[in-house]
Amino acid sequence: MVERVAFDPKELEPVGYVPDIFPELPPTPVFNTPISRKENFMLFLKGEKPLWMPHARECIIINPSCVPDQWARGMVTRPNDPVSADQYGGKDMFGVEWEYLPSERGSMVRPGKYPVKDIEKWEDYVVFPDIDSWDWEKSAAETEGIRNDGRLVKVAFMTGLFERLISFVGMTDAMIAMIDEDAKPAIHRLFDKLCDLYDGIFERYAKYFKPDVIWFHDDWGSQRAPFFSLETVKEMILPYLKRCVDSAHKYGILFELHCCGKVEMLVPAMVEAGCDMWDGQEMNDKIKILQQYGDKIICDSIPDPLPPDASVEQKLENLKKYLKDYEGLRTYCGMYYGAPQDEYKLLYELSRKAFNE
Repeated sequence: MVERVAFDPKELEPVGYVPDIFPELPPTPVFNTPISRKENFMLFLKGEKPLWMPHARECIIINPSCVPDQWARGMVTRPNDPVSADQYGGKDMFGVEWEYLPSERGSMVRPGKYPVKDIEKWEDYVVFPDIDSWDWEKSAAETEGIRNDGRLVKVAFMTGLFERLISFVGMTDAMIAMIDEDAKPAIHRLFDKLCDLYDGIFERYAKYFKPDVIWFHDDWGSQRAPFFSLETVKEMILPYLKRCVDSAHKYGILFELHCCGKVEMLVPAMVEAGCDMWDGQEMNDKIKILQQYGDKIICDSIPDPLPPDASVEQKLENLKKYLKDYEGLRTYCGMYYGAPQDEYKLLYELSRKAFNE
């Protein structure tokens, strides 16, 4: 157990700054904390009480430049040679062509470029990549500095299981295939082989980047509801998601599922798969989920949104409510668009005092 340390106002005097995930936004201050940001986050992840509320700003997300998907999907970490938006898009690790949309900060498969014409015969269309041909050492060298600056290290993995299926056949055919008795055997074969590939990639993540967490992207829902039932997830995705989780754990890495949409009814499958964390959107009832499953899975959370002209007093009251609402629950403050720039500092001070009384 870490020793409780009373808050000292001098902690708020920044000892440095780290860039925001979006370069046009102001950098995040590094406070003069009694333990490192990573040490505090790891206390939380191990089930101990941290010295302050862990925050997504205290993580570094590595998007390895050697992985083709990171270019195709528009997320590459190369601090000393930043990537511009016009460099994103193109072919992923399977040769699927993506188009990057700067206004959305995201990509989609180019219309008409879905490569698999018959999902039941996907083997005729899909060529698996040679991951040993990727320059892992170069990617590791590009990110060495930021991987050792005191933050929790996450390595991103874009295009999980269902999202990979979508990239091959398109959304409509992917959703039909998940419940089509004739297509199901082919989906099982595909996901089985993807798990073997992903295990090899995770092994290299562990060797070259030594991450604390794999941030695994696989969206399962829309703004209003999941794409499919819990029963379908348990049948078609759960066995393979569990294999991905087990792969991460085998290499000593925690597993965070980044899964967008209103998918709270699918959390039991995440729990059964062994996911350590779920990074989901705010339309989900995180308090309810944590009250029910918080002993088995961690969720991120965010304070209630405020108008841009909110006063400091309003921000403080809002953050006090946030800490009270999530008191005793296993959550960390996630990154969200539109957060006031001074909120991080205010939350740090409030939680430092509250967690060490």
